[in-house]
Amino acid sequence: MDKYVVRQAIKRREDDEIVGYEIMIQSDNDSLYNASESAVADTISGFLTQNNDIIFKDKPTFLSFPPSLFFRNTPRMFEKEKLVIQVDDSIVIHPLASTIMQKYRRDGYRFAINNFQFSPKYFSLLEMADYAKVDLTDKHDMKGKRSLINIVDMLHGFKKKCIAMGV
Repeated sequence: MDKYVVRQAIKRREDDEIVGYEIMIQSDNDSLYNASESAVADTISGFLTQNNDIIFKDKPTFLSFPPSLFFRNTPRMFEKEKLVIQVDDSIVIHPLASTIMQKYRRDGYRFAINNFQFSPKYFSLLEMADYAKVDLTDKHDMKGKRSLINIVDMLHGFKKKCIAMGV
């Protein structure tokens, strides 16, 4: 099984300036995050430890951690000014998520909610997030566009920055 690590640029819509990078870890054609947590943990920690200076060089880096690494304080290996911790469903549903996120937040870490949806489980973590990532895939009909506009307007009302996925 081949493992790939991709650094994808996150650009500002207005001027196409790169504002950060997302690290995505793949195994062949599937996301490595669908694999066992130990495989993910080994890949992430090995890669990031060896490439820390390259990855976190100039712009913020958005990175998802599997729960086993997130709850073992692995994000603390990286400078809080250069890391944005992405929170996805595997962490959102965990009963300790809010408590651990508050601890990281007090220490100055930033958060992005991955694939934000209009759902109570996401609203409980919204106050700790700096960014919300919304998926544009399959939002081509009028109902999908209107829903997306409502979500983005609501997020802006909470003073959250939005990042479009699936562009």
